[in-house]
Amino acid sequence: MEDAKRKEKELFEDMPVRKAVLTLAVPTVISQLIVLIYNLADTWFIGQTGDPLQVAAVTIKKFESPPKRTDRSRNGKDKKTGTDRD
Repeated sequence: MEDAKRKEKELFEDMPVRKAVLTLAVPTVISQLIVLIYNLADTWFIGQTGDPLQVAAVTIKKFESPPKRTDRSRNGKDKKTGTDRD
């Protein structure tokens, strides 16, 4: 744990900006490429059905916004106060 904190401090305080940005950006770019390849394969396989409506449905669902988060926990109570908000 101590080693991880030391590396984090070095990354944000001591490392040159260019190297720090690359250290953070490279894993992000790699993960986005993996998602892109997955989505391309998914679209290709669904495209094999020959139904353009299914391909359109998958494309729309992929780019749909995620639901908005609220301060409610799973039991419907406010996380800060612990009381019902309804």
